[in-house]
Amino acid sequence: MAIDTVHQAEKVSIRTGLAASGTAGADAYPLARNTQHEFTDVPSGSGCVLPVPSFPCGVKIHNAGASALLVYPPIGGTLSQGAVDAPVSLEPGTGVSFWASSISNYYADLASAPGGVAGVPEAPEDGGLYGRRSAAWAAVPPAGIADAPNDGQLYARRNGAWVVIVIPPAGIADAPSNGSLYGRMDAAWSIVPPGP
Repeated sequence: MAIDTVHQAEKVSIRTGLAASGTAGADAYPLARNTQHEFTDVPSGSGCVLPVPSFPCGVKIHNAGASALLVYPPIGGTLSQGAVDAPVSLEPGTGVSFWASSISNYYADLASAPGGVAGVPEAPEDGGLYGRRSAAWAAVPPAGIADAPNDGQLYARRNGAWVVIVIPPAGIADAPSNGSLYGRMDAAWSIVPPGP
């Protein structure tokens, strides 16, 4: 069902100096519709929750705090048709605009989300390959077999893992030193009997 809101003008409010709260959508700071919100106090792991919209509905958020701000959809809702009740992380110093497409889904205005979609920060810049999992960056293992440990030992692969190779000493051990004459027989030292 299409919603035509072109001719519906809304007054926009501004709220500054806000403190984020809670650790889930149910207890996060409740945002107001058609309002610009500035958070200056953002304890680690805290967040805010978008309102159940009436149309048209837009919400702007700026994180002026020191920690990442978790932004939750309305309870039972989604952000960009993602997982139900899953938040996005808005990094310090960034802002984002959300607009409601239904009573349970918001989309982020990509032009307003510096550093990534809806405030998702860039992956670490350490030469590694990263992907997103559970709302965080996770290292992607390289394709193929990882290199063997670099500790001076010899290694081989067995059952999908590196194992140390034990090589017996080179050559044949010396014969016993007890005054007798020895010779090799059947891969062992044997006393040579005195001759005629």
